[in-house]
This record gives sequence, structure tokens and C-alpha cells, in this order.
Amino acid sequence: MNKKYEILNFNLKELDLLERHLNKMAKNHWHLKWISNYIICYEYNENEIHYYIDYNQFSSYDKDKEENRIEEQNQINFYNDLGYEFVCSFDYYAIYKSETQLEEIHTNQEIKNEFYEYVKNRTTKYNCYFLFIYILFLFFSSYFDPKEILLSFFDYTAYIFALSF
Repeated sequence: MNKKYEILNFNLKELDLLERHLNKMAKNHWHLKWISNYIICYEYNENEIHYYIDYNQFSSYDKDKEENRIEEQNQINFYNDLGYEFVCSFDYYAIYKSETQLEEIHTNQEIKNEFYEYVKNRTTKYNCYFLFIYILFLFFSSYFDPKEILLSFFDYTAYIFALSF
């Protein structure tokens, strides 16, 4: 079997944990092929590889803007010149690899905190939109039992609240 799939269960703030996990999998010869919001795909390879994750300030949500695509490519070229090879990107992150051990990317805690604040504000905004649409759906829907509607509403708001932090 040359491929392996895993369910992604990392929070946006657990970037270091995800990087350690990818490196642990690489030591077992499972190398990242692609990653999405919920799934990680690995490919078996005997080479030794180290993974590094960077904040992708030109996020995948803004790739429709030509300026952001150009800036993202400039960022990839910059890291390629330093010895990091681009693997893939997802959400707000870009993942790089190297066959030799290199320095960590973005170790400055101030930059991490600023980035987390940006992500929190952005995801909170989108979650509020979804919550509003969900509430509209509940008010205009007459197909559900009222108890079921209330329970699902509280489950969803608790989920949104947990994502905001």
C-alpha cells in the first residue's frame, strides 16, 4: 500500500503540533502528498524528509485575486531559494519540506499571536454569516420538532463559540 489517509484533527492554533506530527510520520517513511481541511494524504517513500509550516498570509480564500497569487508565488520562490521545497497549502498555511534539517520558520511569538488574531477575526466573521443563515433556516422551516430545533441551535452555537477561541 503506497498511500495512507488520516483525518485532520488539529486546531488552527496547534500549528507546532501538526508540524511535529508530519515529521513523526516522515520518520516512519510516510510523506505528505496533500492536505485539505479534514484529510491528510501520505505517500510511502524511503527518503528522509523534514517538514516546516509557514503562515500563508495570501490565504487560499483570496486566491481569486491576481495580486495574492503573485505574492504567494513570490513567497514560495523565497523559501525555495533558502532550501525549502513547497509541498502544498491549505487554509492559512503553506507546508514546505527539506531533505536536510533547516531552521524553523516563524519562531517569533509576536508574529504567531498577530496571525492567530487575524485568523480568529476572519473565521468568526464567516461563522457569524453561517449562524445567521442557520437561524433564518430555523425560523422559516416547519419540518422539524421545536425541541429538535432548539437542541441543534445550541449545539451549533457551542461549536461556533469553541471555534472562535
